[in-house]
Amino acid sequence: MPAATVEYFQDILSKYWQVCNSSESMGICNGHGMCDFKQRKCMCDADIAYQDEDNGMCYPKCEGGCGHGKCVKGSCQCDFNEEHKVGFYTPLGQPACSKPCGSKVFATAGTDDVLLIPGTDKVLGAEPISVDCFCRQAIPGYDVRGQGMPTTPCQNPTTYSCHEQDRVICDSPCVFSGCPVYTEITCTHGSGVECPHADIQKVGGAARGMKASLPMAEAGNRTGQALPPRLVV
Repeated sequence: MPAATVEYFQDILSKYWQVCNSSESMGICNGHGMCDFKQRKCMCDADIAYQDEDNGMCYPKCEGGCGHGKCVKGSCQCDFNEEHKVGFYTPLGQPACSKPCGSKVFATAGTDDVLLIPGTDKVLGAEPISVDCFCRQAIPGYDVRGQGMPTTPCQNPTTYSCHEQDRVICDSPCVFSGCPVYTEITCTHGSGVECPHADIQKVGGAARGMKASLPMAEAGNRTGQALPPRLVV
């Protein structure tokens, strides 16, 4: 090949890599699109990929969806509440972000303290459904269940219903039996198993059924000659 032709293609290739984003492993447009010189951006293959709003890169779609999560850079990222350590994860061989996980213990600071109805200054009363109500108000947005053992500390509390917060359940002086209250409640999401991790769950990666292409600068034909880059002009 004449030297002038080689130099021309090298110049085109250099500009090509400067115009559009690329990844080290997959090359220009992350191997899932073509570089449009005129618009100076990646044109993603809409059938198998989508364009990231932040960096304009092409990423494979997450096949089958992400259930309780979202597709982030080609992989499913499961919902996770960092504060309360509950969320979802992807069990082996099961749909992405489909399994609930995590638990949170709410406990009082001292022996004389009692748990209040979340968001109020009212003492939580001991009802059969009070612990579930407490957990769902303490961790909104998750189908959490509660477990707790009522106790009767000698401090004359007036207790209220979690579901009907203006309804008094108990108002008993300490000289009698006292009002059953809670000092600790464990809220579990699903089985309560610890969420494996809150980062990206590797469900997508390279799209299934799609051959991973080499970076344009590395691609070559069987004779070892460099292939010209794919351009949209």
